Amino acid sequence: MISDELHRLVAVYVEGIATKDEVRQLDAMLARSPDARRWFIELCDLDCAIQVEAARWMLEQEESVGQRTARPWPLVGWFRPYEAAVLAFVCTGLLIPLGLALFHTPHRPVATIVKVIGDGQFRSGSTLGTRSHELTAGAIELVTARGVGLVIEAPASFRFDSADLLRLERGRIAADVPAAGKGFTVLTPSGKAVDLGTRFGIDVELGGSSEVHVFEGEVIAESARGGRVSVRDGEAVSLGDDNEGREMRSGAFIRDGEIPSLYAAVEAGQVARSQAMVRKIRSDTSLIALFDFEGDDRPAGQYRLVQGRWPGSIAPDFSKPDDHMLVDFGGDRAWPQVTFAAWVRLDRVVNRFQSLYHTDGWNLEKPGQVHWLVAEAGALRFSPNMARLAADMSDQNYYPTSRSVLDEKGRWSHVATVYDSDTKTTRFFLDGLLDRETRLAVAPPAMLGPARIGNWNWDDRKLSGRVDEFVVWGRCLTAEEIGDIHVAGSPYR
Repeated sequence: MISDELHRLVAVYVEGIATKDEVRQLDAMLARSPDARRWFIELCDLDCAIQVEAARWMLEQEESVGQRTARPWPLVGWFRPYEAAVLAFVCTGLLIPLGLALFHTPHRPVATIVKVIGDGQFRSGSTLGTRSHELTAGAIELVTARGVGLVIEAPASFRFDSADLLRLERGRIAADVPAAGKGFTVLTPSGKAVDLGTRFGIDVELGGSSEVHVFEGEVIAESARGGRVSVRDGEAVSLGDDNEGREMRSGAFIRDGEIPSLYAAVEAGQVARSQAMVRKIRSDTSLIALFDFEGDDRPAGQYRLVQGRWPGSIAPDFSKPDDHMLVDFGGDRAWPQVTFAAWVRLDRVVNRFQSLYHTDGWNLEKPGQVHWLVAEAGALRFSPNMARLAADMSDQNYYPTSRSVLDEKGRWSHVATVYDSDTKTTRFFLDGLLDRETRLAVAPPAMLGPARIGNWNWDDRKLSGRVDEFVVWGRCLTAEEIGDIHVAGSPYR
């Protein structure tokens, strides 16, 4: 049974006049009672439906220039047979914001921009109203009138119907919802997510397929066809017919803690320095391959194109089990010395291999075939076929492995590996610094050729994340050169 006190607390909360103590009381009552939580979710659903219909009605009025014909009340048919107390709450609590929605301008401010990275149409300190917005480059951090913190990453199409309701047609958002913002709802083409006081991310691809990722707390995910599921800490689901579980990808989302250093790098001129370094690399006579993914001649394969390290740049994103990129460079020849380098943003560290570069096949007839990967625990590994470590080396599986590990911290990292078959050494670099040097007893020259980035031809080593500026040289780069590449190309300050 829903108590009068719970009715009162929810009413003042929805009206936006609840004190901090009342919000804490409401949190405690919802935490204690599953029935209260279900009741609250139903009310959030109803509130969401009312605001959606009100916004639709306003748009129709805007488009009907000069016409003021009467029309039926737009909300007829929305109501379900709630108990009398719930109906009373709807009449007193929800119709107040509905009245404001109907009679105020549709461009009323509902959110304030905190920080803008790379898109000149938005300005820090300005407000957003209830109209459609396109974010073409970079990211914006903002806070709603309810105190909900949001980071939206380009390319994105979105619209606020109110401070409690965001439509996301395309793009990625990360949301940090305080107690006062509980019930914040995100609508996507394939469903919606209703927050229960949490931190979560939503990824909407071009075409409308959507995923919900919960970093902390709980979200109710509901598909457009009505299937509903509770999503909790560390879980992810698709917003589809079956709300199928997905691989949690916490690092796929820019969050507020990353914004200041990204902003500082852009303001400090890092984009120009990075572009200058790419030009310098292209002029290197030892260059075997460079993929910056910015042109129209990107490699074939199956992958999604998303934003790279810089506002408006492009990077391949590997998220589905059979995602991959097909490449063929270096010829069917042996290279005594090679250096591999790339910027990587891991979505997730999993208990399996994740491919950075895998030559096709793996057989005794081709010693030196290169497999460059992230190992189970997040360490970097370089595996020339039939190579063997020196007896005093303790790496697993007989292949050189870094000491430090990558993680799913949601940041770009620069990784590099220098392999020298003449000196029988492998050197690993992480973010411009030497991590480890290993010695080998057997070190065949590196064999390149047809290969995949982001997976193997067995489709069992899918990378979870993005890759940017993938480069291979036919020589050993020095520690100073690798450090310079990291300093010039880092998206952080």
